[in-house]
Amino acid sequence: MIKFQQNVKKSRYLNQIYKTINLHDIILMISGGQNLNYRELRSKIINDAAKANIPVLGEFELTSHCNLACKMCYVADNSTKDLSTKEWKKIFFDAFNSGLLFALLTGGEIFVRKDFIELYNYLYDLGVRITLFTNGMFISDEIIETLKKRPPEYLAITVYGGTNETYELITCDKTGFTKLNNTLDKLIRNQINTIIRTIPLKPIFNEIDLIINWSKTRNLKLYHAQYIGPTRTGEFLHEGLRLEPKDLLTFTRKIEEAFGIESKTTETTSVDYKTCAALRSGYFINYEGLMMPCAMAYKPAKSVLGEESLLEVFQTLGKELKNLEADIECLTCKYNNACIQCYARRMLEGNSHTCASYLKEYAKVKGAFKI
Repeated sequence: MIKFQQNVKKSRYLNQIYKTINLHDIILMISGGQNLNYRELRSKIINDAAKANIPVLGEFELTSHCNLACKMCYVADNSTKDLSTKEWKKIFFDAFNSGLLFALLTGGEIFVRKDFIELYNYLYDLGVRITLFTNGMFISDEIIETLKKRPPEYLAITVYGGTNETYELITCDKTGFTKLNNTLDKLIRNQINTIIRTIPLKPIFNEIDLIINWSKTRNLKLYHAQYIGPTRTGEFLHEGLRLEPKDLLTFTRKIEEAFGIESKTTETTSVDYKTCAALRSGYFINYEGLMMPCAMAYKPAKSVLGEESLLEVFQTLGKELKNLEADIECLTCKYNNACIQCYARRMLEGNSHTCASYLKEYAKVKGAFKI
């Protein structure tokens, strides 16, 4: 049993969290009195913190820059200027003082930042448990040594195919799959907790059996995203690459049956209104310092570098989101239980208050198979 308290320093709002969760439960969990693993304990903290509106979960988009050129990417822009080291440290400190316990660092590609190690060490030493999202192409020996000394919860690598040819088609990197394998060798050799995940695009779907077999030979469970949508500005840059609903279901079923997993992903804030952490116990801060509900939902949004504290911005945006989510037709739809709808996905598909035809069609197909 992982000792939860070892790596968590007490923040201003941690006492509230303990009260929300029930101290007796926490003692039982930590002592092994309940048969809960760390992931279950983590989920309980996030869900119970949502009831008290305490921001324990933060996702931080350190950069919009990337070494790849994926056609479907919703953020990559190498022409923009990222926040400075000082600005990110201020955000991390404010987040910690507001209750942050769990952080996701994402991009762009996080490892292209020259100050990544400095930022990572700073956040880690606050007592925050960190997850890293990366494409796995840019992990230096110095970064490996940093992660050995201060281990992340896990490092998640996105897999864009099972061959170099597919990597070139999707990412414009001719040797991407070779680089991925070299990186995995290095991570496994150095015992860095690593998972792999993939996304539902046609070229990947065409190789999914190959990717599953490759994952098994590496003794790695393959996770997946359930949805690929337009960019934050509503553009379909992946035109012709997105799976049809029936193929999306096949993609999901093949992976989950191969690895014995339920219909869950590594996403942390995009579920549905009742269980979604977005602006309830979690938030997303983009490369410009704007707080948003999640990586996909670009509004409501507000800077955390202004006069208001991070906590005040979180509370203000939470109220706005709750109003935006009210009275949506999805709540009474007969396909609701099979649908992957949420505020962010509906918004990206065109209108956050109305049903999206793509999502509804997938729900119909999924419901028919009773997944």
